[in-house]
Amino acid sequence: MTTLRIESPKRDASAKRGWSGFFPYYAGFPDRFASELIASATLDREAVVWDPWNGSGTTTYAASSLGLNAVGGDINAVMLIVARARLLPVSEADSLVPVASRVIEAAARSRVKARQDDPLALWFDAPTTARLRALDHAIRSHLVSSDTVRLAPSSLLQKMSGLAASLYVSLFHLCRSKLSELQSSNPTWYRRELAGNSRISITRDDLNRTFLALVTSMKDALVSVPTMQFQERGHVSLYMGDTANSHHTDRLFDFVLTSPPYCTRIDYAASTRIELAIVGPWLAIDVNDLSRAMIGTTKVPRDEPSPRKAWGSECIGFLKKVRDHTSKASRSYYYKNHLDYFDKMAKSMGSISSRLKKDAVAVLIVQDSYYKDVHNPLPLIITEMAAQVGLSQIDQKDFNSVRSMSGINSSSTIYREHKRPVESVIVFRKGD
Repeated sequence: MTTLRIESPKRDASAKRGWSGFFPYYAGFPDRFASELIASATLDREAVVWDPWNGSGTTTYAASSLGLNAVGGDINAVMLIVARARLLPVSEADSLVPVASRVIEAAARSRVKARQDDPLALWFDAPTTARLRALDHAIRSHLVSSDTVRLAPSSLLQKMSGLAASLYVSLFHLCRSKLSELQSSNPTWYRRELAGNSRISITRDDLNRTFLALVTSMKDALVSVPTMQFQERGHVSLYMGDTANSHHTDRLFDFVLTSPPYCTRIDYAASTRIELAIVGPWLAIDVNDLSRAMIGTTKVPRDEPSPRKAWGSECIGFLKKVRDHTSKASRSYYYKNHLDYFDKMAKSMGSISSRLKKDAVAVLIVQDSYYKDVHNPLPLIITEMAAQVGLSQIDQKDFNSVRSMSGINSSSTIYREHKRPVESVIVFRKGD
């Protein structure tokens, strides 16, 4: 394999424009970064690219655009819908607005009523919740065939069409735009409700007009994508699964490009709480259970794992510093929280290694961080974990990160002075 072209993995302004702008994800990397890196790997046309933390689908989108087959997994059903929408071919762009118009008409005829326990009712009043739920129901009724409606959530998501997923993305954006005043300083968190327990009210006309405008914007963005990216596109398979706990395919992969959750206590389930409020009821998703299952959860594990020598000396040393730190709750909460993270990460590295062909390459984007004044050398920790499961580091490029979640909590910055996190692009090769 030739030398990989590794650019900065940090999202730039281009990620907020055009087709890519409809698929924001805090921990994602740019389309160009993924495309350049995968193209430089000079993979055979029969090769399969895998991203076990596929998120909004940058890896699967880039690989498919290059004519390569790809597989993407994520534990969060919302991200699978987003990744599916991102793959919508330009040939279907002209269908978006007519289909959205039919969905609006069907929603107007719907007799769906808002339930008191509807998660959307956290933010919207009863009439608005009912109108949003009617749009949700109309999308499923008209774009998901009757023989798939009764399938398990994971199977239903695999069979969801790109058109249906795209309309859901527009519905996601609609709700987020109406809840913009609830956005906190943390970009992954929305407050649960307005002051005084008030709820947002949106008329049917405003709702339909906004929804149709968003779908139209998606259509315009899609047709502006260079057509060369859509010639001989590779097939993409998406699945819902937890990388840390099980294998969801028995196939072997030729190349991995992924970014595992950073060890910065981001609640990725909470960051998609609005989207989960829309699709969670019919996918039977419990947000708290989802959050607890994720790598990097902010919740203390029910079953506390024990540190293992196989995690590596850097990991064990860091954990000891967290446990023995004098700050409040270091031993009772933060130590246990980090144990859960590294336990899941070690299992995930084993899962990745077991799914790679001999001599195949895995590229991971990893960011270091700090617990109080204690440096968390996550790139080095993951490198040591990888070595334990047969993955040898063959390259690494580091990029200073100008912005990170660590700067949001002003009370914690006293520990770090002027230190900035570093994002590392680490390249591994699978041995015997």
